[in-house]
Amino acid sequence: MWGESIKYKIPSLTVDIFIYNENHEFILIQRKNPPFEGSWALPGGFVDYGETTEDAAIREAKEETSIDIESVELFGVYSEPDRDPRRHTVSIVYLAHGNFDDAKADDDANDIGVFSFDVLKEKELAFDHAKILSEVKEHLEKTDWFLNKFFQKNCKFFSIFQSTNNLFLLLFFTKFLQFFLIFRRFLPYF
Repeated sequence: MWGESIKYKIPSLTVDIFIYNENHEFILIQRKNPPFEGSWALPGGFVDYGETTEDAAIREAKEETSIDIESVELFGVYSEPDRDPRRHTVSIVYLAHGNFDDAKADDDANDIGVFSFDVLKEKELAFDHAKILSEVKEHLEKTDWFLNKFFQKNCKFFSIFQSTNNLFLLLFFTKFLQFFLIFRRFLPYF
């Protein structure tokens, strides 16, 4: 009936952040607390009430790694009900860049490390982060493949920028490429 109090079980909202550099090296933290105490994980945590997920990603990255992240880009949503043994959580995963020189374990992090995809098989990863990292690796490989093909096919086009020193064209193309890269996931696989 109208006005009756109905109790719903609602999943908790979390964020995870893949912070990486131009060499595709990335930051993982070693968890200080259960669950998965001592395991390696992407920096992340719970979204506070009244906070956007983007702001939560920026906050959690700073709290756990001391890194101010930039170029925050939505990567995916992970919602398997058993991804966290404590309760059902839904994680919004972001890709971001940051200065690794600032990296320092803090808050829920016992340790911090810079990793490459090659060494992941040796590490015990928390939650569903092995799946997330595998999908991020695939995404970055596709992006690199596309950009290499694109630049190879368009070398003459890019020489216009060098020969004319046309800053306006360079800026326009850079913005166009950034826009395109945001929507690259929606394009059919070549």
